[in-house]
This record gives sequence, C-alpha cells and structure tokens, in this order.
Amino acid sequence: MRAAFAYGSWQMFCDRPIIGFGFNQFQVYNRPYLDDRTTNIRLESIRGYVHHNSYASILVDLGLIGGALYSMVVIAFGRTTFELWRNQTAPRWARATASLTFSIAAVHAIQMAFHEVSFSTIEYSAVAISLGLCQACRDDFHGAAVSVAKARVPYQPMQSRYQPGYEARSHAQG
Repeated sequence: MRAAFAYGSWQMFCDRPIIGFGFNQFQVYNRPYLDDRTTNIRLESIRGYVHHNSYASILVDLGLIGGALYSMVVIAFGRTTFELWRNQTAPRWARATASLTFSIAAVHAIQMAFHEVSFSTIEYSAVAISLGLCQACRDDFHGAAVSVAKARVPYQPMQSRYQPGYEARSHAQG
C-alpha cells in the first residue's frame, strides 16, 4: 500500500506542484490517479484510505508553497530549540526542555513519515506545548546570554517574591 500511496501522491503532485489540491483533498481528487493501469502497483488498494505519509500529504495538498512554509516553520522552531540547548547561561531545566523538545520533534518527524498525523490532536499538543516552552525559555534566557557576554559576569536570576527571604531583602533595600 505504501508504494501505491507514493506513486499516486507523486502523480498528483506532478499535476499541481505549486499550490496542490487543497488541504485534506487527497481522497477527493485521487480517483483518476487510482485508475492508472500503466503500472504494476495495485493502486485500487488505497481507495478510501487517508494518506500514510504526512510529508507527501503536505506536498499533494499544499504544493511547493505549503511545503516551503511548513519547512520554514520547522527550521525556525529547530533553530530556537538549538539556541536554547546551546545557551550555557540558561538553567539546566531550560536546557533540558530543549532536549525534551528535540526528542518529541524527532518522534513526531518519524511518525509523519509513516502515518497521517495532521489530525492527531494529542501528538500535535505535545509538540506545540514543548515548542512553546522552548520559545518562552529561549526568550527569557537569550537576553541573559547577550548581557552576560557584554558584561562578562555570571548570569544571576531575578529575585522572585516566592523565594525565601525576599521580603526581608526588599524591605532592607527600600
């Protein structure tokens, strides 16, 4: 079946490479492609099934434009995650968040190669939450890395009112 999906997807992509057929339109427009008798692949076997490869699905549904936009988002989040992971001034827990995000993204990338996961809310929720945490951590600690590099002093986290002794320090300073 994977060969039939790959063949059919490639034929559909070749017909509309720029903008594709529209989101989730594979089942609507694949019928003429499944009637192709010039190949030994049993194309009829995939009639009624959804895609089994999310990358091919993106290209068929959204074309090169959608594929490029998707790639830009993935690259941007990958860069953000890598910057956080590489930031030596960020706390260990923040850098561990980046490691966890890399792991979740790797599992998701593998899942996308063998399944249609565009409607998997649980999987996308895990990816979105981890990427959001990574973005927030990078934003919080990126400025710290720049200021540390300029001032050449170790990073000192801000005092939180929830830390023990905060009240005593703040009243003594005021």
